[in-house]
Amino acid sequence: MQATHEAILLGEWDKYKVPFLFSANGRPYLEQIKTKSGIWFLDVREPNNHAKALQGWYSPEGLKRLWTTDIEEANIKLAKSKLDFLESKAGLGLRKYQIKAIRAVEESLVNHPDNKRALLAMATGTGKTRTCYHLIKSNRFKRILLLVDRTILGTQALNAFKDNKVVDLNTFADVYQIKTLKEAIPEIETRLQFATVQSVVKRLFYNDSEEDLPPVDQYDCIIIDEAHRGYLLDEEIDEEDLAFKNQQDYISKYRMVLDYFDAFAVGLTATPALHTTSIFGSPVYTYSYTEAVVDGFLIDHDPPYIILTKLNQEGIVWKKGEKPKAYYHETNFILELEQLEDELQIDVAGFNKLVVTENFNRTVLKQLVKELDPDGDEKTLIFAATDNHADAVVTYLKEEF
Repeated sequence: MQATHEAILLGEWDKYKVPFLFSANGRPYLEQIKTKSGIWFLDVREPNNHAKALQGWYSPEGLKRLWTTDIEEANIKLAKSKLDFLESKAGLGLRKYQIKAIRAVEESLVNHPDNKRALLAMATGTGKTRTCYHLIKSNRFKRILLLVDRTILGTQALNAFKDNKVVDLNTFADVYQIKTLKEAIPEIETRLQFATVQSVVKRLFYNDSEEDLPPVDQYDCIIIDEAHRGYLLDEEIDEEDLAFKNQQDYISKYRMVLDYFDAFAVGLTATPALHTTSIFGSPVYTYSYTEAVVDGFLIDHDPPYIILTKLNQEGIVWKKGEKPKAYYHETNFILELEQLEDELQIDVAGFNKLVVTENFNRTVLKQLVKELDPDGDEKTLIFAATDNHADAVVTYLKEEF
């Protein structure tokens, strides 16, 4: 007697009765042995698809979205779409180089489906974030996560999406549902979610409840704004009450976030670092500062005026047998180090972050005030090594003026 069941067969794909296959042996995903761990997934609807290791299960809702999405058809539609409308004032009003950047990402997405990363290297001020509007508007992706490493960067990006007109007189926020940095879990209708790296790391890897873990299909695209940042650790990185041990620990967690979600990732940066390219690969499109100046979109700067002193030319040298003193600004404690067994030298590249001397700062500022007008309308931006250093510079400037 033939058994009966309530299952509905959707079709047949290469002799399989189901479109999606999963395989797991119970081992948590580990990159070093990913062929023997994790949850392996294969979409058999397309015979050329490859199996891939996931770090978690798809949700029922995620499988429904995947079932109703014909990725191949969407890619073909994306490749054939005309972008003339994007340049018009009624559209996004994008520039030609932004159109080229969009095309480069689309070509990577369509022609290299196994490569789920793309990097755009575009000079500051050339509209990297605005370039990503089309990725969302094209409906190729259902839900996008915009990831930043500072709350202030997320706020700036969020305001750009809320303020800029993208279709006629409507802003992006008028057309699509957006979740802000303070809202951790997206709703079904959410198209764009903003989050910091720290908050997502906390949800994924410092979560006490497995039930609260987001499914790997929660986002199908991740846009990383200022992708070169975050590798330069400073005290700001401790937001969200989450501290990283060191730079490598941050990079590791940052990469783990991208690896966790089954999503296409787009990195945006003006200055690709070695860490950036190791995660995203070489840029699929580059628009340099020089090109932007030549094209008339950015203004060139004057040649630098360099102030040379004996200290920043020769660095600081302690001779063998001397006992240097170290000042710890966090504790206001001065410690005399052991007698040196060899000569110690701190070169110009790093000495002012390690050693802040009054004489050096006063010498530089004496020269600098000759070029500044304290009563003029121009503004001057001075970079300091620490907050204490900045306070000292303000004091010295007042005295010199």
